[in-house]
Amino acid sequence: MTTQQFKDIEDKLRSWLIEEDYVVKAQSNPLANFTLVATNPAAGINVTVSQSVKHSDRIETASQIVFEDYAKMLAGLPAPEKEGFLWDLRFSLVLCDVMFGMAPPDNPRSILVLRNVWHDGLTKDHFMSTLHRVAECALLVSWKLVPKFGYLKSKS
Repeated sequence: MTTQQFKDIEDKLRSWLIEEDYVVKAQSNPLANFTLVATNPAAGINVTVSQSVKHSDRIETASQIVFEDYAKMLAGLPAPEKEGFLWDLRFSLVLCDVMFGMAPPDNPRSILVLRNVWHDGLTKDHFMSTLHRVAECALLVSWKLVPKFGYLKSKS
């Protein structure tokens, strides 16, 4: 693909996101032809949309959920309870039909949720469905943490 073709795809995605009331910001990324951060103000979830230089045949949609304070509480659980919680979270994410990774795997402080859209299937409907799927999975992580550990007070 040419630079102009990547720019056209970026413009199309930006337009679709704005039409659906997302706040969109460009982000610098040397490993991508473009990177957009889309925020749904109603849900307060950021989803990164990027076109990787390495995988130029697809658009990557991803959300990183960082939970440092919850991670401390998770680490303090007895080993069987912690493992049970993490397995339940993994099984829930598998059912979401997304790729995901916990970092670090044994005592996660963040979870990356990812799903791709290939260029040959790029329509507004498919792209927005994929974006919403990633956002829903990010919410699922939060919804699993809150019942277990409660709401955290804001640091502001």
